[in-house]
Amino acid sequence: MPIDPAKWTASCQAYEETWETLDTCLYDLCEKKPEHADYPDVLAKATIIGRSYQTGIERHIGVPHTKPRVPGAAIVHLSRLLSSGGTKIDRLIAQIPDDQTLTNDDARTIVAAHGDLLNLLDARKTPRSFVSKYLHFHRPSVPIYDGYAQKILYRHFPWRPEYELFERPQASDERYYWHVLRFMELYRQVKSIDPSATVKQTDYFLLNYLRST
Repeated sequence: MPIDPAKWTASCQAYEETWETLDTCLYDLCEKKPEHADYPDVLAKATIIGRSYQTGIERHIGVPHTKPRVPGAAIVHLSRLLSSGGTKIDRLIAQIPDDQTLTNDDARTIVAAHGDLLNLLDARKTPRSFVSKYLHFHRPSVPIYDGYAQKILYRHFPWRPEYELFERPQASDERYYWHVLRFMELYRQVKSIDPSATVKQTDYFLLNYLRST
C-alpha cells in the first residue's frame, strides 16, 4: 500500500504538536534511570509508561491475593518483578541498538528481547503491549504493539512471503513477531519518502492516519 507523502507530512506535524512532548519526557526518564536494580526507579517508569499509554497492565499481571485489595497492586507487583530481574533485564535492553533507526537485524534482536522479557514476567495473560512500550522508551527503535495497531497493519498489509525478513526467534511472542514483520514493511515505505522518519513517527502515522483509510 503506497504511502501518501502529504498525509505523512501532516502526521509528522500533528505528532509534533501533540504527543511528542510527552514522549520526550518518557525517553528522558528512561535515559536518566536506565537500570532495573532500584525498585523506586522501576516503579516510576512502569507506572508512567503503563498509565500514559493505557497498556491495561492491571488486567494481565497476576497479583498475589491480599485483603483488602490494594490500589495499584498490579503495577507494584510488576515493578518488583522487573527490579528483581534487574541485571538480566539490563542485559536484554543493552542488546538493542540505542538509536532511532530500525534495521532487519535490529528487528530480530528486538523480537527476541521482547519475548525474553515476557517470559520473565509472572502474567496470567500476555502483556505484549506493555512490554513493547516499556522497551520502546528505553530503546526508541522498538516497534510498539497494541490491538488497534495490529488490526490496522493486518488490513493494510495482507500477508506476503517477502515480509518474512527473518525466522521467528525461539521463545519469542508469535503475535508480536508477525506484527513487527508487517511494521517493517510500513517503515520501509515511510523511509522511502522521508529518510529521517523515526519508529515513533511511524507508529503515530499508523494509529492516526492509516486507521481511517
